[in-house]
Amino acid sequence: MKNTKIFILTILIILALSVTVFANEADSLSSLLQYDKVMQTLDGVEAYFREITTNINSGNIEYGKYIKYAYRFSLISSIVSTITSILVGVLMYAIFKNYFNNLEKTLEDLIGKYILVGIGTLTATPIIILLLIISILGIPVGLLMSVVYGFLIYICPMVTGIILGKRVFTSQSEYIQVGLGILVVKILLIVPFINTIAWFACVLFTMGSAILTGYNKLSKRN
Repeated sequence: MKNTKIFILTILIILALSVTVFANEADSLSSLLQYDKVMQTLDGVEAYFREITTNINSGNIEYGKYIKYAYRFSLISSIVSTITSILVGVLMYAIFKNYFNNLEKTLEDLIGKYILVGIGTLTATPIIILLLIISILGIPVGLLMSVVYGFLIYICPMVTGIILGKRVFTSQSEYIQVGLGILVVKILLIVPFINTIAWFACVLFTMGSAILTGYNKLSKRN
């Protein structure tokens, strides 16, 4: 049963990553529309930004169209990314409901440990991965750790959103709680200045809770 859950979740994550990549490509296309005249040389960059200034001062309509398309693609990619995160988060909660319920119950007692372990994991893991890859023999382990590390970073808004939703939107049904919680986190991640703090909070909490939960389970088995 556990293997089936893991398999289903893996397929869902792959699909979600595919949609997210598509959204990012749309965002990249918007940047391309806006900056397609930028050359690789410093002279080209300087000339381009000089042209931007001229277009802004003269109220050039064509330049305005580029900006409009850029914002449009950016908005679409953000909406697609948010919807994808909510769907994946709801499915994660449905599959691992007991894990998230236990995590929510122990939040007040262990939040400090989660953050501390998260800080250690966030800073130490890249160093360990680099050392493993340099050692040649440790390349397979280093690559596996890279995948797990990237996976945890990808799901951190969803994990944090699930717990936030269960804590804040208590009057709603559990799946509405999850969806609203993830939506709030995704909005915070696009607000200037706040997004950096929100991102670190999500990553530290997710990594810390995952590592501590895994460690506790292994300790009980031994």
